[in-house]
Amino acid sequence: MDRTVRQALADLRASLEVRIADARREIEVLEAELADTRTAEKALMPKVERLEARGHGASQFALSYWSKQAVKPIRDLTMKELVRKALAEQFPNGATARMMLDFFHNAWGRTDIIRSSFSPQLSRMKGDEEIILEGMVWKLAATAEQADNPGALAPNENEPPNGKPADGSETALAAQ
Repeated sequence: MDRTVRQALADLRASLEVRIADARREIEVLEAELADTRTAEKALMPKVERLEARGHGASQFALSYWSKQAVKPIRDLTMKELVRKALAEQFPNGATARMMLDFFHNAWGRTDIIRSSFSPQLSRMKGDEEIILEGMVWKLAATAEQADNPGALAPNENEPPNGKPADGSETALAAQ
């Protein structure tokens, strides 16, 4: 009975902090699952509405099939897809390899991802310029470029990369 009130309270506080952190991770997983469900719903509703307009009900089997086609479950994602998804959705400011591995294990249940096979994938993605390494933090290349040049305008999707109109004509500004 040499535990003091102070020690007991510190232990209780630490226990509660761990439980809260676990609950927050579970909420993150549920929020990601909800986002995936919303994505599937957006993809499926036009198909369901077309079936209903023709007088056909969407069977549970068909709905199940198309929902699997619309959203790839976390368990089926490749390491590269996991990295892209985690950096885009969970770590917009970047993450270390250890942070991502811990997240894959704890939040997404992907205990099959191990450091020895994960590091080469990160290196390949870096070589393909999908991600960059700043110190020990990995970031999506597009996110890092936006952070480096926040005032830059996104390219117009209707304009070819050389800046000239697709029809070959010169712009009024260029003619001046």
